[in-house]
Amino acid sequence: SKSLSQFVLQLVYALDFLDRQPLSPFVINPRLFPLRESLAFLDSCHKNSKRKDSSFGALQVMLKELVPKHCRDVLHTMVNDYHLNQGHDELMVSHRHIVKPTMVCEAIRD
Repeated sequence: SKSLSQFVLQLVYALDFLDRQPLSPFVINPRLFPLRESLAFLDSCHKNSKRKDSSFGALQVMLKELVPKHCRDVLHTMVNDYHLNQGHDELMVSHRHIVKPTMVCEAIRD
């Protein structure tokens, strides 16, 4: 979906900002965002892309580099979940997280 793609792009930007300016009052708390779902979404988009050089792949690489720096356990649990669901082609994506403006505000303030 277009809105999910835009959210993931903004999430990557916000995590990159956190990585470069960790003391800024404008950084987010990455644990308040659906990181696993965002990674799974990018993985799915990249696999389904007709072009080999899709921007989804570049975003996926960036997110996979940034997430462990700030939330080490997220990728570890994704790998465990993947092994539990090996009968499926892709990671199971939970739809529990619905990003709302208040969630973004809270993450920026935290």
